[in-house]
Formats: sequence, structure tokens, C-alpha cells
Amino acid sequence: MRMHKLGEYIFFIAIAFFVALLFFVSAPLQDALLDVVVLFGSYVADHPILGTLIFIALAAVSAFLSPFSSAPLVPVAVLIWGNTLTSGMLFLGWMIGDVIAYGIGAYAGKPIMRYLIAEEKVAYYRARIPQRAEFPLILLFRYAVPSEVGGYVLGAVRAHFWKYFIATFLAELPFALMTVYASDALVRHEPLLFIAWAISIIAIIGVMFYFFHRYIKKNH
Repeated sequence: MRMHKLGEYIFFIAIAFFVALLFFVSAPLQDALLDVVVLFGSYVADHPILGTLIFIALAAVSAFLSPFSSAPLVPVAVLIWGNTLTSGMLFLGWMIGDVIAYGIGAYAGKPIMRYLIAEEKVAYYRARIPQRAEFPLILLFRYAVPSEVGGYVLGAVRAHFWKYFIATFLAELPFALMTVYASDALVRHEPLLFIAWAISIIAIIGVMFYFFHRYIKKNH
């Protein structure tokens, strides 16, 4: 069961990276990206604050709504704002979304969660995460599973909020940076560097998933 869940998670990430690799050999995709950059860039130039808030809001939504991903927006943001500012905005958006996911899990419960995420995902991990989960377990869990799953589950079991917040901070920051720099490699047409970032992300998830389940087996 657990390897199936890991395989499913990594499969979707690998598919996303494969689609991104098509960018290197597809002139239409490159032209489409430039069109989006010109369109959104002109909007940001006219409405800098609102444009920034829109990107942060979309990043936040992607952290608690599983069908939606902010990853396709990052290359556009990198070309408009640069790596540093994009990293900060993406990280802030994810943190906001993670707090929302925790709140939904803790206070809204099943009536709302069942419309946002498959119940079996929450039930599987909820049975393995105690309410008084120690910080190392929370940190491993945040690294090992998608953001929305971690937020909903840890909220549902009422894990200590500040442990959750700090673990989420430590987990999301490196992923935000790696996502931005992978996107930078994409727009700079550096396929080997992009592949290196992609492999790094997948490897971290796989290793953390392994240690998460090892920790559970050892301590529970």
C-alpha cells in the first residue's frame, strides 16, 4: 500500500517534468510561453501590486486544492520577476495555502474535505499520525506527501499548530527554491540542469517517504 502511494505521487511528478521537457524541443510551446509572459508581464507592469497578489493567491490555492498546481506558472513568474522575488512569492503563497489546509482539516472536517481530496488518502495517514505527533514525524510527513495531504491530515488529527507551521516552513522552502531554479533552467534552455533539479526533487521525496514510514514502524 505505502509503495503504491509513493509510486503514484512520484509518477505524477515525473509526468509533469516530462511534459516540461517537451518545452526544450517544441517551438510552439516556447512561443506560447513568450505570449503568456508578454500578456501577464504587461498586466503586472500596469498593476504591479495586483499582479503580485494574483500569483501569491494562485500559489496558495495550489497548496490546498490538489487538482490545481502552480508549477506551470513559475516559469512565467521567473521571466517577469526573477528568481529571488518569485521564490519569495511562491513560498509565501504555499505557506498561506498550507495554513488554510490545516484549518480546513481541523475545523471544517469531512463535509468540506471530501470535496477537496480523496477520503481514503486522509484516512490512510490519519490512522498513522497521532495527535501528539513529535516534530521529527511531522517534518518527515510534510516532506513525504503532497502539501494538501499533509495540511488536511495534520489539521484533522489536531497536531500542534506551531510544530506543523515550522515543519511546513522547513519543507516548503527548499521545494520552492528548487521549483524556481528548475523553472529558470527551463526558460534558459538548460535541459541537463533542469533534469538535475527534477531528479533532486524526486529523490528527496522518495528518501523522506522511506524514512517517514520507517519512523512510524519503529515508534508506533
